[in-house]
Amino acid sequence: MARNALLFLIAALAACRAAPPSDATAGTEARADDAARPVGRDSLGPVPSDALVAIRADGIGVARIGMTIGALRSAVPPGTALGALSPYLVDIDGFPVVEGGDTLYRVLIVAGEPRSDDTAIRLLATSHPRARTVDGIGPGSSLADAAVVWGEPVLTYSTDDESREWAAFPRLPAHLSVRVAPESGTSFFAGTYETQAGVNRTTRYDPAARIMMVLVGEP
Repeated sequence: MARNALLFLIAALAACRAAPPSDATAGTEARADDAARPVGRDSLGPVPSDALVAIRADGIGVARIGMTIGALRSAVPPGTALGALSPYLVDIDGFPVVEGGDTLYRVLIVAGEPRSDDTAIRLLATSHPRARTVDGIGPGSSLADAAVVWGEPVLTYSTDDESREWAAFPRLPAHLSVRVAPESGTSFFAGTYETQAGVNRTTRYDPAARIMMVLVGEP
């Protein structure tokens, strides 16, 4: 079962990356106190370019899809290290890439599978606020900011995926997937859903909700 976990996750992410369908009801559902809130390209403010962790179609930071764990271990810059493998998601472990005590991103590996420095990287994830695409979007960015760059999203969650919530944007860069979360603990989801079935979809969302994680996977 663990062996299929990463395959299931990659398949789910591929489905999330599909361009949202045209929908006459597409739009956002903003709270009343959001009406006067300014929308900027980067809600966290500017990040010095030398402090950025780049999110690309082929990887995050110095890690690239297809390179080996050993190659990544050798490629991390001074002051950064590949940490010990530890549990991350259900049936998924992660090698953290750590700067000081700060985890910048992770290499995701199926729990219990043999792994070594010869293991090829298939999936990367980051929740770090310094991680940004070339468009300036990343963890911590609001959905309103992301929609300006990538187009209006469709949000989904599946009970088979532990109700994790994802957003598919029509112009999301290839091989990237985006997990989202509400702005605060007052709501369980960033979107407003009419159904509670196995797979649920909506075009209505709180524009102040945030990107909480960006994943880069295989083509």
